[in-house]
Amino acid sequence: ELWQIDVKSEKLAKQIIAQVKQGSDFSALAKKYSTDKKFGPVGGYIGYVKMNTRAAVSRKAHEVGPNVKIAGPIEYRLGWSVIRTGKKIQERTLPYNEVEQRAANLVKYEKSLSEKTLWQFGLKEKYPVVFDEEKLSGI
Repeated sequence: ELWQIDVKSEKLAKQIIAQVKQGSDFSALAKKYSTDKKFGPVGGYIGYVKMNTRAAVSRKAHEVGPNVKIAGPIEYRLGWSVIRTGKKIQERTLPYNEVEQRAANLVKYEKSLSEKTLWQFGLKEKYPVVFDEEKLSGI
């Protein structure tokens, strides 16, 4: 499992690490400081990730190991991260009978998307949209 707090500065990342080591709640700090709009509001919880899912951050998490270990600051393209690791589960290939329904649903979904796309292209050909550039330039 992986929790992550993304911040803009290395200094803030180090301050967060110090607070966690002094007993502050990682999730509360993530909600307060994280710039990540998806995971920050949920306490930084990302969930179970494959080793290469989040590039440098996930590699560092795998180096650190499982069970509530804190690591960072880790530099990435948008700033700095502080991570917390939790349980680690062994990756495995699921047997077909466990994924049969998910596979059927995925095929059905993709088929509906392709039918919708074909329908949209048909509409575009039947009812072409023409813009009057002269009128648009006055807006």
